[in-house]
Amino acid sequence: GVTLGEDNAHLAKLDTTTFMISASTNDGVKDLVNYMLSVAPIRKWIVPKEKGVTDMSQEERVEEIVLENLMLHTHDEIPYIAGVKCKPIKPLGTDKYNKKLRVDVNIYVNSPSQQRIVVGHQGRTMVKIRQESADLLEKIFNVSTVILYIWVKVRDPRKEDDEEEEEEDDD
Repeated sequence: GVTLGEDNAHLAKLDTTTFMISASTNDGVKDLVNYMLSVAPIRKWIVPKEKGVTDMSQEERVEEIVLENLMLHTHDEIPYIAGVKCKPIKPLGTDKYNKKLRVDVNIYVNSPSQQRIVVGHQGRTMVKIRQESADLLEKIFNVSTVILYIWVKVRDPRKEDDEEEEEEDDD
């Protein structure tokens, strides 16, 4: 166990403060937020201010967003066995008012049947995943357009996801 010491003894006390909250009407939420802010200790930020809201790379953020949308639009084991790997993001054009990014993502699954589930009937599932991911990435990266290419591949059991062959760009 950890000994808190005399200076931090107050941390060991159980807070039994109760709040009546309604998620549907938002009633009581402000009271809870204000209380949490009043009892939270002031500390330095974990992620430095100059890094923004996260210390993840742009590619890691893309992988998280695509995985999130994969979870929303597929079921069973698919989101849990899938590997999502983003290639380096490429800025397109130099117009500061019309910033575009090309983002290439591979989704790796274990079998052709899992591949069909991710793609969906007539590609509908993949269209939803791609569109919702691109819309959110445009907001996160503050650009006018994210051109998102997603390939769903069956894993080669002899290779790791990040060792898969690079495919030729269609530029």
